Amino acid sequence: MGEMINFVCGKCGEEYSVFYGNGFRFYKEYEDTVLALEKGEYGSEWKELFLNNKYVAIDAESYVYFCKKCGNWQEERGLSLYIPRNKEIISKEYNKYSAIMNSELRRNYRILKRRIHKCSKCGKIMHKANFEEFQNLKCPKCGGKPSIAEFGYWD
Repeated sequence: MGEMINFVCGKCGEEYSVFYGNGFRFYKEYEDTVLALEKGEYGSEWKELFLNNKYVAIDAESYVYFCKKCGNWQEERGLSLYIPRNKEIISKEYNKYSAIMNSELRRNYRILKRRIHKCSKCGKIMHKANFEEFQNLKCPKCGGKPSIAEFGYWD
């Protein structure tokens, strides 16, 4: 189940929401992410790594990435690529569209290639927002300070 936070900007009154994690549609979203990867939508390097590594898995979960330089934030899929630590764990029903949950990635896979997320405003490298950053994500309209209006789950 994914989580969400609804914010209200204290400066301009803009209401905005942040969604992260994964929901009931994760299996479909995973498949869509694989299809986009195969088409090269995440770059030729990602496409080649995915196509040329047997049992590769992708982090298709959504996260909030934060830029320390300019304070911008973006919701994006993780997109790092993983391979199994031990090929014995692969089920006989495996295919490249078999969604691998993050708990399984952490437990049974190792990183093949980490996805670097870059800020769309200043181009600097972003990181997953920590708790404090997450609670203070600037208003995307005016940059004002938000207050949390609601916290909940989606899907």
